[in-house]
Amino acid sequence: TIRDGVQIRIGDVRHPVMVDKGSIVTMFLETPTMTLTAKGQALENGSDGDTIRVTNSQSSSVVEAVVVGAGKVRVQSHARAALN
Repeated sequence: TIRDGVQIRIGDVRHPVMVDKGSIVTMFLETPTMTLTAKGQALENGSDGDTIRVTNSQSSSVVEAVVVGAGKVRVQSHARAALN
């Protein structure tokens, strides 16, 4: 809650959280010729553009992924094996 006349500190302002810790997310890996998707569980909260850790639901591999939307993350190409 922001009260009238009270100064706002930088720690009081943050980007909206688009992925909640513990939530199920869709992981995407895109190449010029295909798009792979898999389900995962977020290990951290994340806002648009944040890099967070995600556990692949089938393989239990942990990868780093960038939040690209509500419940959606893009996996970096060097982590492609973790989608399998």
